[in-house]
Amino acid sequence: MIQKLETLKEEVLVKEQARDLVEASRKQALQDLLIPYFTNVVEEKDEIKVSLDRIEFLRPQEGYSYDKTYLEVHFRTDWTTGEANQLNTSVYSSSGNDEWELKRLISVGKAAQSILDFQKEILAAYNSVMLEFKEAYDRVRDEEWAVMREISIVKKLIKEGDLATLLKRAELEEIHFRKSEGRWGEYPDFSIGYKDQINKVKKIQILSKSYSGKSAEVKVTIATQGWDDENKVYIGTEYTSNWPKIKMSYIERFLTSNITLTK
Repeated sequence: MIQKLETLKEEVLVKEQARDLVEASRKQALQDLLIPYFTNVVEEKDEIKVSLDRIEFLRPQEGYSYDKTYLEVHFRTDWTTGEANQLNTSVYSSSGNDEWELKRLISVGKAAQSILDFQKEILAAYNSVMLEFKEAYDRVRDEEWAVMREISIVKKLIKEGDLATLLKRAELEEIHFRKSEGRWGEYPDFSIGYKDQINKVKKIQILSKSYSGKSAEVKVTIATQGWDDENKVYIGTEYTSNWPKIKMSYIERFLTSNITLTK
């Protein structure tokens, strides 16, 4: 089962690469058809970025380490047809009147004129590209999702198998836990009800089950600290207690959630 999971993980990477290739080809086709409508807008160092839902215009500005977006043109899609039927502009307002801001306004005006002149052609070009790549994209996306669903099923089967093994162990011996990793790593907490939980569980063992098998008595060893009066410091210690009538669903959830911390 583990080998199958590894094979599926390799397969999904291949599917992701196939999807990436389709997305890259679609993006290039959009750029090739849409950017020419706005070549009169940009200055020498400007950049036009085309994505699935917008055209973004960027320009360097002195004092900034990044290029500023001075205009976005969004494609609005009719949900009933799936086609883009409107272009919406997004532009920020400013009270500045320096050279950069004034040139920005000129470029925004030129873009607005291009939209007035060519909106139908821009929308038609966009929709034609989306339609051209729809079948290929849907196919590679569905193939990727199918493998991901299979991975989820295999993981679930592995987890169920690991849990069954852990439950059998817990009926025979104490299950030991280690602290979680990280600066504040601690032993896991065991939720035994809506608001009740046992904190810092080091060990757990199932002592007996009810006749129905829906609850159990468990022995829990809890990590705590005790005061060392001789050395005047707190030292790690532990104590053990039995907890009757704990729902098996709580025990299973605790073991599943912390299976990577078991020794």
